[in-house]
Amino acid sequence: MLEIKGIDLSTWQKEVDWQEVKSDGVHFAILRAGFGNGSRDEMFESHITGALGAGLGVGVYWFLYPASVEDARREARECLKIIEPYKGKINYPVYADYEYDSERYAQEQGVAVNKAFRTSCITAFCEEIEKSGWYAGYYSNLDYLRNKLDTDRLKRYDLWLADYSGGPEYPCGMQQFTNTGRVRGIDGDVDLNTAYYDYPSRLAEKGCNGLKPSSPVQGEILAEYRVRGKKGGWYPPVRNLSDYAGAVGDAITDIAVKVSRGSVRYRVHIQGGGWFPYVTGYDIGNTANGYAGNGQAIDAVEIYYETPDDIRPYRKAKYRVSPLGGGYWPWQYDRETNGSQDGYAGVFGQQIDRFQLTIT
Repeated sequence: MLEIKGIDLSTWQKEVDWQEVKSDGVHFAILRAGFGNGSRDEMFESHITGALGAGLGVGVYWFLYPASVEDARREARECLKIIEPYKGKINYPVYADYEYDSERYAQEQGVAVNKAFRTSCITAFCEEIEKSGWYAGYYSNLDYLRNKLDTDRLKRYDLWLADYSGGPEYPCGMQQFTNTGRVRGIDGDVDLNTAYYDYPSRLAEKGCNGLKPSSPVQGEILAEYRVRGKKGGWYPPVRNLSDYAGAVGDAITDIAVKVSRGSVRYRVHIQGGGWFPYVTGYDIGNTANGYAGNGQAIDAVEIYYETPDDIRPYRKAKYRVSPLGGGYWPWQYDRETNGSQDGYAGVFGQQIDRFQLTIT
């Protein structure tokens, strides 16, 4: 399972030795850019300069204090002004942070805060961020997700989950797992995070944040794929092994695959059922031949790559899956049945939550 160590910082961390932070195995930092209607975090410039100088990945968050949905949009525009000079350098998401103190402020302004209002404020902020070409996400905790937000409306945005109970109890791209961590180069407690996505590759592939996708190596065959989860719906597409498709703890129900050259035939096995027919398309709006699955949890995947006549030697689909909450099973090549391979990826009876594919 992909797990990348990171931290998040704000004005409370005044002195940071960024080279020491990096030497302690930290790969990224999520930095508070500001809060409310244009208040810049006084340590933002120092933090982002230091983190970038040390070669760390960087993302940002904005603590929201809206008394209306339009306030949330204005706050997003203020955030954009502050981070614009770092376009092309920030390679993690821009997060909306709406918490209990956000509610307190709104209530003091006479706002009747409810689920719709909270969700609309987060959505409005993220929409403004996306409109300017940045990759948006939101920070939240289990209480908010279970009781205070309409999570169906937030599915398109990556979740940065505050969950200190151990493994993430909710599908997420990043987890803040403690607020009492220790890292060399920072005095006192610091928030520690684990990223489950390769965000620098993901954002570059999408061309977000001013980042540019890498050009394919001559002769390389690109595999693009995405999955649908029981909880999270359709997840963003992934190319080759830049990331994985899915989310930790969210059972996969459907898979869509395409390649840049040649073709693929693929099918899925339903837990407690049988194999579905092969499909060859890549269109989540086409239930007949656009993806494999029918909304039920799957436990195995079979893929075969058809090498075009102008490519030799023959290529194969190399793919693997992971059981729900577990580590990956061995790689499978096409439908081979030798060694550790049994013709498909997965184990009958065990739901899967992550999927990877490349053509080799």
